[in-house]
Amino acid sequence: MTRLLLDGAIPPGIDLLSQVQILQLNGNQLTGSIPWEIGNMSSVYQLDIGNLMGLLHLQLSGNQFSGSIPIAIENLTKLTSLALYDNMLTGHLPENVCSRRLLQYFSISDNHLVGSVPKDIRNCTSMTRFRLNDNQLEGNTDANFGVYPNLTFIDISHNQFSGKISLKWDRCTQLATLWIAGNNMGGKIPSEIGNWTQLYHLDFSMNHLVGMIPRELGKLTNLVNLSLNNNHFSGGIPHEIGSLTNLQILDLSGNILSSMPDSIGALSNLHYLNLSCNKLSQRIPIPIGELVHLSQLDLSHNLHIGEIPAQFTKLEDLMTLKFSVNNLSGPIPNSKVFQGAPAEAFQTNKGLCGNVSGLQPCQLPHKEDRHGPTKCHKIVFIVVFPLLGALVMSFVITRVS
Repeated sequence: MTRLLLDGAIPPGIDLLSQVQILQLNGNQLTGSIPWEIGNMSSVYQLDIGNLMGLLHLQLSGNQFSGSIPIAIENLTKLTSLALYDNMLTGHLPENVCSRRLLQYFSISDNHLVGSVPKDIRNCTSMTRFRLNDNQLEGNTDANFGVYPNLTFIDISHNQFSGKISLKWDRCTQLATLWIAGNNMGGKIPSEIGNWTQLYHLDFSMNHLVGMIPRELGKLTNLVNLSLNNNHFSGGIPHEIGSLTNLQILDLSGNILSSMPDSIGALSNLHYLNLSCNKLSQRIPIPIGELVHLSQLDLSHNLHIGEIPAQFTKLEDLMTLKFSVNNLSGPIPNSKVFQGAPAEAFQTNKGLCGNVSGLQPCQLPHKEDRHGPTKCHKIVFIVVFPLLGALVMSFVITRVS
């Protein structure tokens, strides 16, 4: 096996290495276009760059390749994995890289590719892992993607895909990770999502989704990560969210949600909870204080009222917290993480107090409150009792006369 450590362009004449069988050029700082000459290297059977007939794996990731993907790549009809991610490639996706339905792994993420998903890829039923994220690809997701019975992972985040959440994902029965963040998706989450029980990771964040968060999400009990932040969801967080007891990450921030249920306290494995930038207006549910594994908590920029529950002192794993821009009052919990939090964590809460920079110290009760009646109470006694006595005497005199 020959290993080259290169920067700059792939050197001319590389095709003269006629006896090379394995050639790996990934993980360098290569620039320029992918050379056509590599197609003449007939002895290579495993190549991390090239366009050879019979090639099974093509790995070109982690360089600085520019230009378009060579059309000759379509001749690699036996490819099972194609990785071109993390380069500077432009232009469109290749039209025919899965003509024999053998391609299983396809990643072109982190490039500058445009256009829609070709029909050949849309019908690539052999696909198991599929990464198109961080490009400028577009088109309706229902039309651009097909049914992939073996698919376990797909990430099409941070493109310009549009349309509604496709029900075709329901027929990808092995799908464990579905990431569609940062696109132009609209409409509601379909109630059929309750059938996608094999999902472990679901990310619909940074789109234009509307309506209420469907109760059917509570059926996805395998979920470890649920991110619906930065959309336009309204109404209350459904009670059924408490059924997702395997959740470690829950991000519903940046919506128009109005209430959260006590059942959120059942998410005993939660490490990250972000409900900031909503319209949550009730008291903070006490059961959140039972989430003993929570390390990051953000409830800022809401309309919460009342005190921060004292049960929050149980959150011994908590490392970062944010309660700013609410209507909270009373003392902050007496625990190390609260007492050591920065002022920004509590700012714009007029009633909060505590020994934290930026907060007013809490007022102790007056001495009279602890040991006896206050001055006001004394005045009441002085005035009321003589008056009652006079009324009684008047009543007695009247009865006698």
